[in-house]
Amino acid sequence: MLKVFKKLAHDAFLENWKQNVETHRMHWLEVEVTHRCQLHCLHCGSSCGTEQYAPKELDFEEWLDVFRKVAKAYDPAQIKVAVTGGEPLVRPDIYRLIANITEMGYKVSLMTNGMTMDDRIVKYLAAAHVNGIGVSIDGLEENHDWLRNKKGAFAKATDTLKRLRDSGFFYVEPITTVNKRNLRELERMEEMFIAMDMPSWRMFKTFPIGRANGYPELFLDGVEFKYLMDFIRKRYTDKRRKMKVSFCEIGYLGEYELDVRSFFAQCFAGINTLAVLAEGSITGCAAVSPEFIQGNVRTDDVVDVWEHRFHVFRDRSWMKQGKCGSCNVYPYCRGDGFHLWKKDGADPAECNYSLLTGKSLTQI
Repeated sequence: MLKVFKKLAHDAFLENWKQNVETHRMHWLEVEVTHRCQLHCLHCGSSCGTEQYAPKELDFEEWLDVFRKVAKAYDPAQIKVAVTGGEPLVRPDIYRLIANITEMGYKVSLMTNGMTMDDRIVKYLAAAHVNGIGVSIDGLEENHDWLRNKKGAFAKATDTLKRLRDSGFFYVEPITTVNKRNLRELERMEEMFIAMDMPSWRMFKTFPIGRANGYPELFLDGVEFKYLMDFIRKRYTDKRRKMKVSFCEIGYLGEYELDVRSFFAQCFAGINTLAVLAEGSITGCAAVSPEFIQGNVRTDDVVDVWEHRFHVFRDRSWMKQGKCGSCNVYPYCRGDGFHLWKKDGADPAECNYSLLTGKSLTQI
């Protein structure tokens, strides 16, 4: 019965994919409001860091102009805004910016490393009507601090989780990027988050983009990735558990589809998701290679770009090449995540399905 259900889900996915590509309704607006960050994390996909980026970044009025144009063309109540960085809270105008965004009708969530959080900032975020806040926790103390190149980072991040939870203003959850070093800490991390009364815990694996490319020792092998999937599936499918545990990275997972997350394999970059980067670049996702940038809000109308460009995101037949071209699960996988591709690449940088099945891309 379960196999029949998953087959029906696979077929429904294909139809849903076609409809989404045709209508390309904007559901998510990802705004990378800064590249600046107090940390220098080894796994950072955007290679964020110093103040050198600040002069190039969109200012307050430029960001407001983006949101006004999108709100004029579409219903902002139907668009979820994800505020990312860098570390968004390094912008002194971030609270005023978010307050203006929520006044337009958007629902806003925020990702933070927790390094600057205090009661004053909690009040500012509450006054700006932030809906949800994700806090990055990437291991227990030793491994979290090592990954983030900062002693005391773990203490600050866990204090932020507690502070936000105790405020009662937000939906708050820990977000973990799993690597070889923190994989065996997951059970103890789970106990810690349950003790903190967290409603949910989302996980990704470390993937080879940005600064992480320089640290291949972070990447999970097939056995480790399967361990992670089994860990999550056991918890995700147990509806008695108070804290929901899920895998939130896109990409085809074979037998694990719908057993570790609520959505099916879909990478909606440039289809239902629009991203605007700190310096104004318009793309389908902040993690996508700069080669696929479609324009810039300083020189192009963001709505016009969304409606009339993005062909490379919406017609992915070009991905059916190389080893993906002969793969029997391509109709469901669709080339895995867009962030794993380059224009001159015949194959994605990584393949979830081959990792989980123990097959090389040539065997699939």
